[in-house]
Amino acid sequence: MSEKNNKDEQALEQLDQVPPGELLRRARREKGMAAEEVILNMGITQTVLSALENDEYEHLPAPLYVKGYIRRYCSILGIPDNEVLASFDDLLREQGIQQGEPRLRLMGVPEKEFGQWKLVIFLVLALLAALLFWIVQSSHGVALDLFETQPSTPTVLSQQKSLTLTPPLPIEFQKNETLFDGEDSVDIDDNNADVAGVAKPQRLQIHIIQQSWIEVLDARGDILIADLKPSGSKVDVTGMPPFNVVLGYAPGVQLSYAGQQVTVAPISTDNTATLKIGEES
Repeated sequence: MSEKNNKDEQALEQLDQVPPGELLRRARREKGMAAEEVILNMGITQTVLSALENDEYEHLPAPLYVKGYIRRYCSILGIPDNEVLASFDDLLREQGIQQGEPRLRLMGVPEKEFGQWKLVIFLVLALLAALLFWIVQSSHGVALDLFETQPSTPTVLSQQKSLTLTPPLPIEFQKNETLFDGEDSVDIDDNNADVAGVAKPQRLQIHIIQQSWIEVLDARGDILIADLKPSGSKVDVTGMPPFNVVLGYAPGVQLSYAGQQVTVAPISTDNTATLKIGEES
């Protein structure tokens, strides 16, 4: 009886030492399932499946996405995934690889930038109003002696009381009329054009050649997409630039912004990439 227990323990130890790729390949062969069937159900290429079963993880995305492959593979085979995932974690610890996961920011967090723009616009409009008032008063020959001290003699005071100021005539501005010439001239139209330039929403096109995690946040912090996309799919997102982009498998993704293709670089050793697209230089 004790010899049988010893044999069972040795068999379990040998099973624990089997790498995750070998476990998946053995299970597939025991189920009598062809590699082409797994490729079709998982939506991956022959290269990815070969790397997964041969434990060649340098050809695969980050460990986070490899775990997704393992769970999907085990689901197709109809076997529990905890044993294979545990073997994969042991392998990562042996190789000293850290499992980095992308951070997602929740939507709905208010941004302070718009409030700051309101203050800037208000100050600019106040400055323009003061400048306009000074121009109107100067055009009518009225001197604004705001900083001169007035004499206290009754004769001067009576003369000042008799002085009548002619109120300024109302001025109507035509559409796109220029207040004054020079580099600091200001155009006013009926639609109250923005004093400070505000960026317009832009379109980012994503072509997934090989399955990859795609995460895109716009300048407001809104998550436009955060999902694992299959090979051959295309995604278009629209938001306020610049876009913060995280790619789980950067070599298998093509990006296009404003009608021009974007170079995906730099790419880290685990094939991930983090880019900022649409930032004005």
